[in-house]
Amino acid sequence: MTHPEGSLGSSALADANGRLQNWVLQNPAVTAGFNSIAFVGPDTLDLRWKGQLPSALGPVLDELKTSGVTVRPVEVPWSRQEILDAVQVMLKLTSSEDVNFYMVGPNSDGDGIKAVVNASPASSNRAAIEDSLKAAAGDIPVTVVFEEHTTKLASIDRRHDTEPFWGGAAVTSLTDGRSCTTLAPARKPDGTTGLIAARHCGRNQLYETYDDGLGGNDVGTAGGGVVSTDSVFIKGKIVGWQDFTGAWNSSDFNPLVPGADPGLGDEVCSNGAFSGRICDGPLMVMAVDQFTTLDDGSNVGPGFWFSNRNRDGMQAHAALGDGDSGGAVFSWANSNRQIQSNGMAVKIRTDEYTSCPGSPDLVRFCSPDGFAINISAVNNSLDTHLITTVLPSP
Repeated sequence: MTHPEGSLGSSALADANGRLQNWVLQNPAVTAGFNSIAFVGPDTLDLRWKGQLPSALGPVLDELKTSGVTVRPVEVPWSRQEILDAVQVMLKLTSSEDVNFYMVGPNSDGDGIKAVVNASPASSNRAAIEDSLKAAAGDIPVTVVFEEHTTKLASIDRRHDTEPFWGGAAVTSLTDGRSCTTLAPARKPDGTTGLIAARHCGRNQLYETYDDGLGGNDVGTAGGGVVSTDSVFIKGKIVGWQDFTGAWNSSDFNPLVPGADPGLGDEVCSNGAFSGRICDGPLMVMAVDQFTTLDDGSNVGPGFWFSNRNRDGMQAHAALGDGDSGGAVFSWANSNRQIQSNGMAVKIRTDEYTSCPGSPDLVRFCSPDGFAINISAVNNSLDTHLITTVLPSP
């Protein structure tokens, strides 16, 4: 077993983002003004907030400053919750007006909403759709962009796992026959343990390890899951506290620390069982708190789009591919000895294909752009928390 070398940007920034995101979640009485966090420099985060920062946050900011991280307060006109409430109203239009979102959520500055709507060039009702979306958002400004996107579920698969089961492994749903990736080991309040996976890979059915497509060990039984976060809980077997984090055929792993939603501009890795870990680039978080429409018409989110484009200034590289659905999108924490899950991969964009890393024995499609559900949304919807461990400092 080995640990990864090198760094994805500053682990201090990732740690600081996680600290702030979790502080917001744990202090709802004083965080109504929270908007978002943006990575703006090698040692700087922008903390966007409606109104004044709560005084209770002062000690946290002082502590982060001593660690070398500068947190700049940026005042914005809308809170995260106000924007997400408006987005929920907009999402209701998908059934009444046949609107299909490629992505919809806060714009990159956090001061409004951007909606990218799938529409054919011949569509004649764009003006009406735009008016409806802007009216649904109320006073919050909305930018509507019409584009013709093709997307598909990242029904996306390390192959021979055994009990206790880890995250990042390949599993197959026995009824639907889909092979995907597990996010991470998790626990419910009553003590039940299991694995989190993507709901579109199969619900209300048995799962087993992939084992080169032949089927293998019984992993457990999935419940009905949650449509809005495309998530499902697989229970029935003993699980660990690690994720596979190496190549598609590797036994390399890393322990988990508590997850945190990413910030805009965050540097992340994807961790699919077919592609293996993809960290080169690095992958960049391009939009946060977004919603998107899956092939079955369901709206899922909030989540984030991440990309592996223009790494060398010339071409795009794979960020995610077939078999990687359900896998974690994560950042390094604690000097690369542990991983912090930021979200669960559920979708790829197929306007532009790239060569696929990882497993060479299957015909697969890979994309430079992927979408992941926020880890906080996954846990809240399933009433779970990730099973983690804390290693001593090196």
